[in-house]
Amino acid sequence: SLCQDFAVGHDCLLAGPPGCGKSALARHLSCLLGHGSPGGLGLEFFFLHEEMSSRDLLQRRATDENGATTWVDSPLTRAARSGALCILDGAHRLRGEALCALAPLLQDRQ
Repeated sequence: SLCQDFAVGHDCLLAGPPGCGKSALARHLSCLLGHGSPGGLGLEFFFLHEEMSSRDLLQRRATDENGATTWVDSPLTRAARSGALCILDGAHRLRGEALCALAPLLQDRQ
């Protein structure tokens, strides 16, 4: 049922207590759909935490070997650009401001 929903463009939410196998099921489903297998469409895992801002969901600041500041795409941004599947692990931990930043992507694919 989850594979069918995803195949027609619906997002899927797996909810349950810690350690019940949500991540393992998500990985398995992604392989069945051709995302997680070698040479597949790509799979990104994004582990979320309560201190994340809306900017953190898209990019993070990094420093290169010369000390220059660069911006690095988040797993969510990489997945959106490449057409990969992105598994958001821990979305329940995000603050409201960060959740609101996800809405255009999830609702309108923008």
